Amino acid sequence: MHAFSADGALERYRHAVLDPVRGPRLEQAAHAVGLERIRGRTYKRVPSISGAAADHPRADWLRHSGLYAEIEQPVPPEVFSVDLPRLCFEHFRQLSPVQQWLADLPSD
Repeated sequence: MHAFSADGALERYRHAVLDPVRGPRLEQAAHAVGLERIRGRTYKRVPSISGAAADHPRADWLRHSGLYAEIEQPVPPEVFSVDLPRLCFEHFRQLSPVQQWLADLPSD
């Protein structure tokens, strides 16, 4: 399970989701990666936090206790060849918009 750490990361994530600049950037990153690849939504309802109405345009993002992207596929033949580093790099490159958005969160 990928989840935000106990050092306030979840709170920083939620504030960034609600931020008028950072929030739309998350949506852009998620669309660039592909929404079907985004994981980490564990809450059934939008948590009640200050400044977040259940009908907020990005309320669904607040249902995440973690945020990550993944690629699911059968094991490709490259896994057993010298092409494995290239395959890994390509997969990480595809997922990098979400990783970069997370890396840009303020650390307080």
